[in-house]
Amino acid sequence: AVLSGDPLFMEFARLDDKAKKIKRAKKTFESERQNNETLYNKIKSNIPNIKNEISQMEADSKKVASYGLEENGRIKITPIDWKEKIENTKDLGQAVIDKKLLVLKKPVGQEVYLGNVNGLELFGMLISKQNGDMEVDLHFRGQHLYLVTSSVDPTAQGTAINATINKIESLIEKRKEDLDRSEKNLVKYKELSQGVWGKQDEYD
Repeated sequence: AVLSGDPLFMEFARLDDKAKKIKRAKKTFESERQNNETLYNKIKSNIPNIKNEISQMEADSKKVASYGLEENGRIKITPIDWKEKIENTKDLGQAVIDKKLLVLKKPVGQEVYLGNVNGLELFGMLISKQNGDMEVDLHFRGQHLYLVTSSVDPTAQGTAINATINKIESLIEKRKEDLDRSEKNLVKYKELSQGVWGKQDEYD
Protein backbone atom coordinates (compact mmCIF):
# COMPACT_ATOMS: atom_id res chain seq x y z
CA ALA A 1 0.00 0.00 0.00
CA VAL A 2 2.88 2.31 0.79
CA LEU A 3 4.48 1.52 -2.52
CA SER A 4 1.22 2.17 -4.30
CA GLY A 5 1.01 5.57 -2.61
CA ASP A 6 -2.41 5.00 -1.01
CA PRO A 7 -3.22 8.49 0.35
CA LEU A 8 -5.20 7.16 3.34
CA PHE A 9 -2.44 4.77 4.37
CA MET A 10 0.20 7.45 3.91
CA GLU A 11 -1.78 9.81 6.17
CA PHE A 12 -2.23 7.08 8.76
CA ALA A 13 1.51 6.35 8.73
CA ARG A 14 2.30 10.04 9.09
CA LEU A 15 -0.05 10.46 12.06
CA ASP A 16 1.21 7.28 13.67
CA ASP A 17 4.81 8.46 13.39
CA LYS A 18 3.84 11.85 14.82
CA ALA A 19 2.06 10.20 17.75
CA LYS A 20 5.11 8.09 18.55
CA LYS A 21 7.35 11.15 18.50
CA ILE A 22 4.97 13.02 20.81
CA LYS A 23 4.89 10.08 23.22
CA ARG A 24 8.70 9.94 23.26
CA ALA A 25 8.88 13.67 23.86
CA LYS A 26 6.34 13.36 26.68
CA LYS A 27 8.36 10.58 28.29
CA THR A 28 11.58 12.63 28.02
CA PHE A 29 9.87 15.68 29.53
CA GLU A 30 8.48 13.68 32.47
CA SER A 31 11.88 12.09 33.10
CA GLU A 32 13.60 15.49 33.15
CA ARG A 33 10.86 16.95 35.34
CA GLN A 34 11.29 14.14 37.86
CA ASN A 35 15.06 14.62 37.83
CA ASN A 36 14.61 18.32 38.47
CA GLU A 37 12.19 17.58 41.30
CA THR A 38 14.72 15.17 42.83
CA LEU A 39 17.45 17.82 42.62
CA TYR A 40 15.11 20.41 44.14
CA ASN A 41 14.30 18.17 47.11
CA LYS A 42 17.96 17.27 47.60
CA ILE A 43 19.07 20.91 47.61
CA LYS A 44 16.17 21.93 49.85
CA SER A 45 17.06 19.29 52.44
CA ASN A 46 20.76 20.23 52.36
CA ILE A 47 20.40 24.00 52.83
CA PRO A 48 19.69 23.73 56.60
CA ASN A 49 22.87 21.63 56.94
CA ILE A 50 24.95 24.29 55.20
CA LYS A 51 23.45 27.02 57.41
CA ASN A 52 24.20 24.94 60.50
CA GLU A 53 27.81 24.39 59.39
CA ILE A 54 28.26 28.13 58.87
CA SER A 55 26.84 28.87 62.31
CA GLN A 56 29.14 26.30 63.92
CA MET A 57 32.24 27.58 62.14
CA GLU A 58 31.40 31.20 62.97
CA ALA A 59 31.25 30.26 66.66
CA ASP A 60 34.60 28.44 66.37
CA SER A 61 36.14 31.36 64.47
CA LYS A 62 35.11 33.76 67.21
CA LYS A 63 36.59 31.45 69.85
CA VAL A 64 40.00 30.97 68.20
CA ALA A 65 40.29 34.68 67.42
CA SER A 66 39.63 35.59 71.06
CA TYR A 67 43.24 34.63 71.86
CA GLY A 68 44.51 37.61 69.92
CA LEU A 69 46.32 38.33 66.68
CA GLU A 70 49.96 38.36 65.66
CA GLU A 71 51.52 41.49 64.15
CA ASN A 72 50.95 40.00 60.69
CA GLY A 73 47.21 39.77 61.38
CA ARG A 74 47.10 36.00 61.73
CA ILE A 75 45.49 34.42 64.76
CA LYS A 76 47.89 33.90 67.65
CA ILE A 77 48.29 30.16 68.23
CA THR A 78 47.77 29.43 71.93
CA PRO A 79 48.19 25.86 73.21
CA ILE A 80 46.12 25.18 76.33
CA ASP A 81 46.60 22.42 78.96
CA TRP A 82 49.78 21.08 77.35
CA LYS A 83 52.43 19.80 79.78
CA GLU A 84 55.15 20.34 77.20
CA LYS A 85 56.98 23.67 77.02
CA ILE A 86 55.77 25.25 73.79
CA GLU A 87 57.32 28.52 72.71
CA ASN A 88 57.10 28.36 68.93
CA THR A 89 55.67 26.52 65.93
CA LYS A 90 58.35 23.84 65.97
CA ASP A 91 57.76 23.11 69.68
CA LEU A 92 54.05 22.69 69.05
CA GLY A 93 54.72 20.39 66.09
CA GLN A 94 57.11 18.25 68.13
CA ALA A 95 54.60 17.98 70.97
CA VAL A 96 51.93 16.77 68.55
CA ILE A 97 54.33 14.28 66.94
CA ASP A 98 55.24 12.89 70.36
CA LYS A 99 51.58 12.46 71.25
CA LYS A 100 50.87 10.74 67.94
CA LEU A 101 53.07 7.89 69.19
CA LEU A 102 50.42 7.24 71.86
CA VAL A 103 47.75 7.07 69.17
CA LEU A 104 49.67 4.28 67.40
CA LYS A 105 49.10 2.07 70.45
CA LYS A 106 45.31 2.52 70.32
CA PRO A 107 42.77 0.53 68.27
CA VAL A 108 42.01 1.67 64.75
CA GLY A 109 39.26 4.28 64.71
CA GLN A 110 39.54 5.32 68.36
CA GLU A 111 39.77 9.06 68.98
CA VAL A 112 42.58 10.10 71.33
CA TYR A 113 42.57 13.56 72.89
CA LEU A 114 45.92 15.29 72.35
CA GLY A 115 45.37 18.78 73.68
CA ASN A 116 43.59 22.09 73.25
CA VAL A 117 44.67 24.86 70.91
CA ASN A 118 42.82 28.19 70.91
CA GLY A 119 39.76 26.56 72.48
CA LEU A 120 39.53 23.74 69.93
CA GLU A 121 40.24 20.15 70.99
CA LEU A 122 42.87 18.30 68.94
CA PHE A 123 42.35 14.58 68.43
CA GLY A 124 44.38 11.84 66.83
CA MET A 125 42.94 8.65 65.38
CA LEU A 126 44.68 5.63 63.91
CA ILE A 127 43.37 4.78 60.45
CA SER A 128 44.17 2.05 57.94
CA LYS A 129 45.03 3.22 54.43
CA GLN A 130 44.02 1.40 51.26
CA ASN A 131 47.51 -0.06 50.87
CA GLY A 132 47.32 -1.51 54.39
CA ASP A 133 49.65 1.03 56.04
CA MET A 134 48.62 2.65 59.31
CA GLU A 135 48.44 6.44 59.65
CA VAL A 136 47.48 8.88 62.38
CA ASP A 137 44.65 11.19 61.33
CA LEU A 138 44.52 14.56 63.09
CA HIS A 139 41.49 16.78 63.48
CA PHE A 140 40.26 19.68 65.56
CA ARG A 141 36.83 19.47 67.10
CA GLY A 142 34.96 22.58 68.15
CA GLN A 143 31.34 22.97 67.20
CA HIS A 144 32.56 21.84 63.77
CA LEU A 145 35.30 19.38 62.78
CA TYR A 146 38.48 20.46 60.94
CA LEU A 147 41.00 18.08 59.40
CA VAL A 148 44.67 18.76 60.12
CA THR A 149 47.52 17.67 57.86
CA SER A 150 49.73 15.12 59.62
CA SER A 151 53.52 15.33 59.28
CA VAL A 152 56.64 13.73 60.80
CA ASP A 153 58.50 17.05 60.60
CA PRO A 154 58.04 19.25 63.71
CA THR A 155 58.01 22.57 61.85
CA ALA A 156 55.67 21.27 59.16
CA GLN A 157 53.35 19.79 61.78
CA GLY A 158 53.25 23.01 63.78
CA THR A 159 52.63 24.99 60.60
CA ALA A 160 49.73 22.66 59.72
CA ILE A 161 48.16 23.34 63.12
CA ASN A 162 48.56 27.08 62.55
CA ALA A 163 47.13 26.89 59.03
CA THR A 164 44.05 24.96 60.14
CA ILE A 165 43.25 27.49 62.85
CA ASN A 166 43.73 30.40 60.46
CA LYS A 167 41.75 28.99 57.54
CA ILE A 168 38.42 28.74 59.38
CA GLU A 169 37.38 32.15 58.06
CA SER A 170 38.04 31.08 54.47
CA LEU A 171 36.03 27.90 55.05
CA ILE A 172 33.13 30.03 56.24
CA GLU A 173 33.29 32.14 53.08
CA LYS A 174 33.35 29.03 50.93
CA ARG A 175 30.27 27.60 52.63
CA LYS A 176 28.49 30.94 52.26
CA GLU A 177 29.20 30.77 48.53
CA ASP A 178 27.82 27.21 48.54
CA LEU A 179 24.71 28.45 50.34
CA ASP A 180 24.18 31.28 47.84
CA ARG A 181 24.58 28.88 44.92
CA SER A 182 22.21 26.35 46.52
CA GLU A 183 19.53 28.96 47.14
CA LYS A 184 19.71 30.10 43.51
CA ASN A 185 19.55 26.50 42.29
CA LEU A 186 16.59 25.89 44.58
CA VAL A 187 14.59 28.53 42.71
CA LYS A 188 15.82 27.22 39.36
CA TYR A 189 14.90 23.57 39.96
CA LYS A 190 11.58 24.45 41.56
CA GLU A 191 10.56 26.26 38.39
CA LEU A 192 11.79 23.40 36.20
CA SER A 193 10.04 20.75 38.30
CA GLN A 194 6.75 22.65 38.06
CA GLY A 195 7.03 23.28 34.33
CA VAL A 196 4.18 22.40 31.98
CA TRP A 197 4.85 20.44 28.82
CA GLY A 198 4.30 22.68 25.82
CA LYS A 199 2.74 19.93 23.64
CA GLN A 200 0.21 18.59 26.15
CA ASP A 201 -2.70 19.63 23.88
CA GLU A 202 -1.28 17.58 21.04
CA TYR A 203 -0.71 14.62 23.37
CA ASP A 204 -4.32 14.73 24.61
